[in-house]
Amino acid sequence: MLYELKLASLSESNNLNIKIDLSENLSKNYNLVISIKSLLGFNFIAKHYDLSSLFSGKLHAILRRIILKGKENAHYIKGRDYFDLLWFLNKSVKPNIARLSDMLGITITMEELEKELDNKVEIMISKYSTSFKSDISALIEDKDFIDAYVYNYKEAYLNAKKKIFY
Repeated sequence: MLYELKLASLSESNNLNIKIDLSENLSKNYNLVISIKSLLGFNFIAKHYDLSSLFSGKLHAILRRIILKGKENAHYIKGRDYFDLLWFLNKSVKPNIARLSDMLGITITMEELEKELDNKVEIMISKYSTSFKSDISALIEDKDFIDAYVYNYKEAYLNAKKKIFY
């Protein structure tokens, strides 16, 4: 299938590996949508969270996920979370704030969310840019682009957040 979709070259595997992370649904506040896809003879129907509900899950991960690596239990961030954050912001997706509040176990306002995200982005840029680069290297092949992406991330974030916070 990957060869037919031109997602893999002949020197690469034609196997499609899918990683699924399952966790308890911490909120009943979500919206489901159905997507029907048909491409190159492959057809499927998927029922899934809408973008606002997905964004709330991503925000929960950014705000609460703690990753420790190595013998020293060094703090580490998932660069993919911040990559996805910018994607959602650039798409002007507003989070499902009721869902996010349930997931966090507190009532959070958009103003409080903005402040917490600003702080997380600042920490990521100042302390974890190396792990950010390392983690997104699986998403972006061009090393020079990765360096430029990380270097310009804060400015891109500040511009993109205006789409939902103002």
